Amino acid sequence: MFNTGFDSMALEKEFVPLDRYLGKSGEPSEANEKPTVLKALVGASVTTQDPDFDEHYQTVLKTVFEKHGIRQEKPIYKGAHILKQIGAKFDEIITDILNDIGSAIALFYLKIALHFVFEVYFSWR
Repeated sequence: MFNTGFDSMALEKEFVPLDRYLGKSGEPSEANEKPTVLKALVGASVTTQDPDFDEHYQTVLKTVFEKHGIRQEKPIYKGAHILKQIGAKFDEIITDILNDIGSAIALFYLKIALHFVFEVYFSWR
């Protein structure tokens, strides 16, 4: 029997590409460049064959949250829920959770779909 869980988020990041940041001389440009926006959808899925995974997951969440003095508000957490509720301790808590349930995970699949926004200029004669 397989159980699979999914989590996803939209990611948006502004950046100035290196070729626009550097001038023709190869030195940093003084001009304020309009940033390019990188948009991506990030998704993760976890598959397990452990028939007791749900109970194990609940026990791990309870133990990890108690260890860090955090009130568990939901029975199941997405990464975004943990980040919103906990903030600064996110990396430590996710690491503790994954260390405890990692052996029960048969497959971890990460998918990233990038969406670049480019301005294209052309003219017709």
